Amino acid sequence: MDGTGIPLRAEELVGRSGKQPDGSAKTGEAKLCTIWSAESLDAEGTPIRDEGSVSYSAALESAWVADIAAERSPFAQRVGREALRRRFEQALHQVVLGDGAPWIWNIAEDQFPEAVQIVDRFHAKQHLSELG
Repeated sequence: MDGTGIPLRAEELVGRSGKQPDGSAKTGEAKLCTIWSAESLDAEGTPIRDEGSVSYSAALESAWVADIAAERSPFAQRVGREALRRRFEQALHQVVLGDGAPWIWNIAEDQFPEAVQIVDRFHAKQHLSELG
């Protein structure tokens, strides 16, 4: 799971709060989840992604929801639907890969409590570099 800002037209940004000094936005937040399987291992024991097994689901939407909300965020709902469609709960080993953002781990813990949570290599290096 991940999210990133993508440029939007001015008319799509009206009323949207953002990170600019005046509180305006230049981008919209796109959220993505991808699910794939790896049934075999290479000679070193590293899982090999199964050819043709990748599915992607993305949209301009928020992952935020109040702690007391009765429903999950639109993004979390979409992640759950894709995981159900792909039978994620039947996997022998479940892993959620993310950039270390709390919102990703919150969704993972809520929907996939048995999954191992792993920070992706790029962001792990980035976090270690910042720490150093």
